[in-house]
Amino acid sequence: MPTNTISYAKIYALILFINFLLIPLRIFFFPNESFVFHFFLFVGTFIIIIILWEIILVVGKFLDRLLPVGQRPDIRIGVQVLITFGISFMLGSLLFLSIASYSIKIPESLLKVAAPLIEFLITIILNLVYFTAHYFQEWKVNFIRSESLQREQAEMRYNTLRSQLNPHFLFNALTAIAALLLGVHLWWARP
Repeated sequence: MPTNTISYAKIYALILFINFLLIPLRIFFFPNESFVFHFFLFVGTFIIIIILWEIILVVGKFLDRLLPVGQRPDIRIGVQVLITFGISFMLGSLLFLSIASYSIKIPESLLKVAAPLIEFLITIILNLVYFTAHYFQEWKVNFIRSESLQREQAEMRYNTLRSQLNPHFLFNALTAIAALLLGVHLWWARP
């Protein structure tokens, strides 16, 4: 699971960073609005992105049971992106509806083109973070497993060599003793 690899604090810091990157877009689309409006939009976007991240985690856990990443990663990633984009679109629509309730005129082009595009980009970025963390976790587990197997293999080689050397050492020692005794007997047997 990605949250084992990357802590919540790091994820939320990344989400905050993404939200800061969206400030120029908000200022571009709403140039005449007040600081309070932009602050409200910043906080609302931050909360929605956090909710979207948590939804991505839940969808990821659910899809891990139905369609593990290792079987068909292309289909899995596509399905997860589509599901989370649909949820993101609904959350973004709720945000724009709440903005509209404050009698703020939202440009038609923003609602039709820019908002879904921004939501799609946010979805792609969050899924990219999710799958990067997932693959990093798999790499780390496989690396540790590989190192463990290499260590066990080296131990097995050592034990095999040691078991082969012990009988040879014993045989050589007994042969040396026998030759010495035989030599002693030959020395005593000589006149």
